[in-house]
Amino acid sequence: MDAGDFAKRLSHTIEALRDLRGLKQFDLSDAMGIDQSNYSRAAAGHRPFNTAELQIAADTLKISVLQIIAISYADLLINEELVPLSKLLQQFVSQVEGRPQNEPLTEQEIEYLIKKLRQTNSDFGNKI
Repeated sequence: MDAGDFAKRLSHTIEALRDLRGLKQFDLSDAMGIDQSNYSRAAAGHRPFNTAELQIAADTLKISVLQIIAISYADLLINEELVPLSKLLQQFVSQVEGRPQNEPLTEQEIEYLIKKLRQTNSDFGNKI
């Protein structure tokens, strides 16, 4: 994976976590002290988040930088293809409706995510 691909994964992870926390792009751009259009470029993967922005994003999202990086870097073997964990997180976020905002995943949401993983690939699900 080259640096550009990883920067895009990092952006996708931050955006998925932002959605999960019920925050708007403005909330993160304001916290970072940058204008929203500059944030949007980073969120879309057109420019990387710098280290200060990444730390502010992590603090605002109530997660560590290391966790953001781990989610961005991790791949899952699903249907014999490697799928970025950040993509799976984005798909999960788009499917969860009516969850409390700014709260960690509930046990039911985690169970739902595991169930979806098992449905996607029974071999993978047996390892969870």
